[in-house]
Amino acid sequence: MEAMLNVRTLSVGAGDTPSNSAPTNSPCFQDRTGVRMGGNFAQMPKVWCEFAALKPEDFPQIAEPAFPPPPSRFAAFHLTSPQNCRVVIVGQDPYHGPDQAQGLAFSVPLNLRAPPSLKNILKELADDLQIPTQHTNSRPHDLTDWAQDGVLLLNTILSVAPGAPASHNKLGWQAHTARIIRALGHDRAPRVFMLWGAHAIALREHIAEQKHLVLTSSHPSPMGNACRRPCGDAPAFFGSKQFSRANAWLAAQGREAIAWA
Repeated sequence: MEAMLNVRTLSVGAGDTPSNSAPTNSPCFQDRTGVRMGGNFAQMPKVWCEFAALKPEDFPQIAEPAFPPPPSRFAAFHLTSPQNCRVVIVGQDPYHGPDQAQGLAFSVPLNLRAPPSLKNILKELADDLQIPTQHTNSRPHDLTDWAQDGVLLLNTILSVAPGAPASHNKLGWQAHTARIIRALGHDRAPRVFMLWGAHAIALREHIAEQKHLVLTSSHPSPMGNACRRPCGDAPAFFGSKQFSRANAWLAAQGREAIAWA
């Protein structure tokens, strides 16, 4: 398992390396000439830059302030390395409210209530794994433990302007995300990809399905009753039982199951 790194205390600046992070997850501070790089590229762990062949030009220029702030914008990649990644869950863009976004799709800090989509994720988790409701109701809304256990909680857009949902959806983050998904989806280590909603399902084309398991469904959001309705050929999120299916498939591949609860 990766070195234990909590997103609530994660702070990686253009010259900072978390003292409790794995050495291979050090940020991409230098280009080929040894010149120190700034901006978003400097925040991305080197191991991911090498794994997905990422270059500085693959990272959009962001007008600050934006959520999540730079120290936690790439928390998902600091907490989950390519080698430890066994499941990928794809979200859309970060939460746009103050102190909500923490660099992990669907996750919020411990002191906040679960947003509607996360509430539905935890409800489906309880129904799927037959976990007592009081247990999932009391579990942290901070999903750092999933990330540390090998679940890449990846938003396709990694930043948002305060109070303005989807405001950064034309800055170019999608190309960056597609590179990550393509690298994981063509890697020989078997993984599960959970694609929820049309936005995430569109990334399916980047995954070699003969090597990996792709689980699709509608989005967990209650808006428009999306969580209860099919999304094209994909079933409704509720009742899709993706958590148990993911663990059963991982076990069949000889990989460790995810400790969801």
